[in-house]
Amino acid sequence: DETIEIEGEVTEVWWSNPHVRIYLAVADESGEVAIWDTHSASPNLLRRGGWTRELIQVGDHIIMTGNPGRDGEKQLFIQRITLPDGTTLNRFGYMNN
Repeated sequence: DETIEIEGEVTEVWWSNPHVRIYLAVADESGEVAIWDTHSASPNLLRRGGWTRELIQVGDHIIMTGNPGRDGEKQLFIQRITLPDGTTLNRFGYMNN
């Protein structure tokens, strides 16, 4: 039920079933960087909503909101992504400018 927001640089994107996964380098309050393993819906569902493989690239600085993993794991089930240009994407692939 918990929702958190993380912000960082994309280090890797996996566009494959069962979920699109985005790895994000996130700095904590002390400046230490951890890699978060985040995932969204299937590539097929996201494509139907307008996403493409090129939409999120390694090096992009993005903001994600979602449900964190259990037991303190650096994992997130994505609910929303905000791209550098301000475009927001939801977990079903729909985009809002």
